[in-house]
Amino acid sequence: MIFLKRLIKNCENINVYDKVNVSDTVESPEQTMKSMVELDELSEADVRHNRCPKCKYNQLKQERGFKICPRCNSIYKVLDGSAFIIS
Repeated sequence: MIFLKRLIKNCENINVYDKVNVSDTVESPEQTMKSMVELDELSEADVRHNRCPKCKYNQLKQERGFKICPRCNSIYKVLDGSAFIIS
């Protein structure tokens, strides 16, 4: 019980709003969709099988819901069964 009181006392002094980073803000959906270009069927199949349609590298990295090619730094996103390239 003493540990809990100490924990609550320490948490009361924390200001969460000071830790918000402005660079982490999210773009509006309209801005995001303008930078996404839908791929054709063959390129879409490549992205689904972790292959880059541009440079044909076979191991796309998965980061934060995006597929990134380490060789050419292309960024891909699969949404609702369609693949997009982020420009």
